[in-house]
Amino acid sequence: MGTKKRFLSILILLIKGIIFAVLSYLLVRRISQIEWKTIDFQLSTLLFISIVFILMPLNYYLEWRKWKLALVAIQQLDDKSKAKNAFASGIVSSFLTPAFSGNFLGRVFFYAAEWRWKITVHSLVSNFSQFYVSLIFGFFSLLLLTSKKLVVGLNEYVILAGIGLFISSIIYFLGDKIAHQLPVFRIQSMAKIVESGPSRIQILGLSFLRYLVFILQFVFALLAFGAEYDVQLLLWIALVYLLVTLTPSLFFGKVVVRESIAVTVLAWAGYASGIVLFASFSIWLINLLLPTFLALFFVRLKR
Repeated sequence: MGTKKRFLSILILLIKGIIFAVLSYLLVRRISQIEWKTIDFQLSTLLFISIVFILMPLNYYLEWRKWKLALVAIQQLDDKSKAKNAFASGIVSSFLTPAFSGNFLGRVFFYAAEWRWKITVHSLVSNFSQFYVSLIFGFFSLLLLTSKKLVVGLNEYVILAGIGLFISSIIYFLGDKIAHQLPVFRIQSMAKIVESGPSRIQILGLSFLRYLVFILQFVFALLAFGAEYDVQLLLWIALVYLLVTLTPSLFFGKVVVRESIAVTVLAWAGYASGIVLFASFSIWLINLLLPTFLALFFVRLKR
């Protein structure tokens, strides 16, 4: 069994490596076609990037608020130093593992075994809430873009996204009640933890605010490199985040994957590849790479 698991792990890593290499090659080809004169570096570039940077702490503060709600639910917020260490460790693990589930891997090891399952469940609910918000806005952006004929040939994807949103709504709001009917102890245990946890509406509200921060950061990052603002830009960015959310993580916070999707989608909207590439990479640096290094330094400092 151990050999099979090891083989499967190597196979998954190999597949990820191949996909990463292909996406990197396609992205490099796209970069080679960029007209660099379309990138407009001005004083406003520094101003807008500064706004993106300033919004980063707000992004993680909202995630911290969700983490605190989970700890209050299991009565483990007394040791705030441990809570901060676990949160920082979660930032590091989410950067190195699939984004949807990675943060709880870094958090659970700061708590006794009896609390780890509850922390895992509450973290998954919080992460699913963020996914659910991206799905809501992504679906309506795709619906509006299709209805306005800004994108064509995607009607079937609108239907699929609508079905996904409907199923996700049932899971998020009624999943615990459905799980109670299943004859599996682990699933029933998860349902009880969810029911005794923080309000899902409250978590959803924090996820919504965090999503708005993501949107604002991307808008200002695009403006920083010379993009023209248009209200429809918000719809395109929501579509980018939908596709990024649905795409499995390969390495290091979906680097290359995020850029490839952003360049492809925003090219439909008429935005130059160079502008999109610089904006997307700036978001990755500010929102993911920098916080990961700061969190790693914080955890090591506290040891």
